[in-house]
Amino acid sequence: PFAAEARRQQVATSAANGGNANEDYFWHGSRTNADNAIKQGGFNASFGGGVIWVSTNSRYSTSFAPHKVMFLVRTTLGHIGTDSTHVGGTSTGHQRKDDRVGGGSDSRYTLSNAQQLYPAYQVGF
Repeated sequence: PFAAEARRQQVATSAANGGNANEDYFWHGSRTNADNAIKQGGFNASFGGGVIWVSTNSRYSTSFAPHKVMFLVRTTLGHIGTDSTHVGGTSTGHQRKDDRVGGGSDSRYTLSNAQQLYPAYQVGF
């Protein structure tokens, strides 16, 4: 929790963010046995190809939770802008949040810095 709080403060004090860490809650479905590792040590981007996926739609995240465990994750997104460098490339000429992907009925985000995510709640279903 202390690493996530320190990162939230760092993001908020960035000149581009003007004191706003742009923090919200998102869903994360974890693979079998990953939930124990997340509970004990937080998130680790190296297990997901260098990024951690979160979504506004719990239904999307359930498809990644075969053992029926998900997390509601306090997530620091950071700057909202029109052009940004992000995981997977550079966006130009349209508004996006730092690492937003997907669309449709939810917003999905990929974050490469695990310290921007805090597993606030574990949900079994």
